[in-house]
Amino acid sequence: MASTIAPSWILRALTFRERRQCVQTSDGLRPPEGIRRLQLYRHWFTRGGRDPDGWPRFLAENQTSDADLLKVLGSDRSIVLPKWTVTLSELVDELQRRKSPFKQGHNAAENIALPVATYAWRHLRDKGHVDLDSFASQEATSALQRALTSRFARLNSHLIKDLVPSDGPCVHATGAGRPKTSPTVTCELVALQLLQTYPGLGRLWAVNVENWSRFIRDFVVHAKTFSKSQGISKKARYVIETIDPDLSDFHHKGRTVMRVRFANGKDWFYKPRSTTLELQWFALLRWLNRAGFETPFKVIRVICRKDHSWMQAVAPRQCESRTEVTMYYRRAGAMLYLLYLLRGVDVHAGNIIAAGADPVVIDCESLLHPTIRISKEATQAEEGSILRTGMLPMSRGSSQSQNTSALGRKVLGSHSVRLKDQQMQAADFVDSIIAGFCDMDAFIRPRAARFQRALGRFRSHSCRHIYRPTMSYGSIMNQSLSPALLRDGFDRSLFLLAFCRDGLVPKRIVRSDLVALERGDIPIAHGRVSRPLQLPTKRVINEMLTQIRQALANN
Repeated sequence: MASTIAPSWILRALTFRERRQCVQTSDGLRPPEGIRRLQLYRHWFTRGGRDPDGWPRFLAENQTSDADLLKVLGSDRSIVLPKWTVTLSELVDELQRRKSPFKQGHNAAENIALPVATYAWRHLRDKGHVDLDSFASQEATSALQRALTSRFARLNSHLIKDLVPSDGPCVHATGAGRPKTSPTVTCELVALQLLQTYPGLGRLWAVNVENWSRFIRDFVVHAKTFSKSQGISKKARYVIETIDPDLSDFHHKGRTVMRVRFANGKDWFYKPRSTTLELQWFALLRWLNRAGFETPFKVIRVICRKDHSWMQAVAPRQCESRTEVTMYYRRAGAMLYLLYLLRGVDVHAGNIIAAGADPVVIDCESLLHPTIRISKEATQAEEGSILRTGMLPMSRGSSQSQNTSALGRKVLGSHSVRLKDQQMQAADFVDSIIAGFCDMDAFIRPRAARFQRALGRFRSHSCRHIYRPTMSYGSIMNQSLSPALLRDGFDRSLFLLAFCRDGLVPKRIVRSDLVALERGDIPIAHGRVSRPLQLPTKRVINEMLTQIRQALANN
């Protein structure tokens, strides 16, 4: 351990679970601090009185008491510290040795994260035994470095937004938490002061250094194997020409989707998970094309491995005529029918690409989703309707910044249908969407037996189970990165646990959600798939057509 960091500083970075395992109990926190902390915890678990038994139930589940918690909180002695504390100590040693001035072109959060990213890069080389300079071009490694800096900056941005101007001079917090300006202060000095004031940030940084290093090490191994299978010449100067990193939320210990261009000039999406459902989705589209569906779908290549996959990259492209726009929405309507039968959810704007006249779904992880309540806010009507797919805007209505549906989001993105640089809104092509929906129903009915056999291939796989919207997880995460909660990892983990317990999510999922959020991930869970739906009756078809019209008319 670094000599300048007292054991109590390290202990304050530990989570609730780690602190109970790693510290020796003491006489406990004394009033008024002990009383204040317990009152705060009770408030979180009761949520303002909505669950008056939340705190007693938490104590019983963890076989503890108010007095026991105060004994753990009051301790300044440890038994065995978690492995990430070694990484944290090494990071602190490096911050103490180096002196880097704030750089123009970076905001305050990025400047403070730069030395942490530098240490993470060295950690990858020295402990991960990965030398990216001989594998990827300078352009690719620079993109990874920028993304790495942003990864750490997002964790400290809440701490300094009130202390540091976004583009102003070097400012750091004094011991009293007030801003102090100095033209000679270094990035490392500010980072050290933040860590000592907010120990919870130290855990997040250390854990993310380790997780990022493992992620990139695995990616390099997978990319080398894949490049050989693609016949990339050994004479090529680099295996990888460009990388577009962090194209998805952080899942499974900081892993994200990346777009990669190899030396042969071909682009692929690297997904750090199996894509068996995507494989079956495109197989189904291929079957429909061969069976003679009137508006055939674009089918892309998917190479699926046990723990990762490669998907042929599809670039967003404008339509060349209004006829192409009409065909896009007709295909989207046909896909909407398929996704309904396949019990698809979460088909939001980020999961679809508008490639000219072709909508391309690039994430099918939540097909065959079981019947579970996604949140208290989700109405029973939406749970059992076409709105459940996520392609259409919810009937409750939302602001444009919050509307994430594939056919309702008006904020420009890869999902946007464009003609001559103008967005073509789904609300203006409702008849085309309805026509495509009805086309698919009419095409499948005389081929129902063959179609059901094609759907049967999906059932041998698992799917993503969504218990809470990603936006909800993101909101909880942002709140947990506030200065008040990063002062003590114990407080932050209890806050996260309290807000993950909503009475709807199973306890085992609550536990896994907590672990993910503690390390800065958006939680993700997988389980058994459900059965595809039977072909809807004429009455249900008419109800869904009405829902489609209403959803787009209200958007």
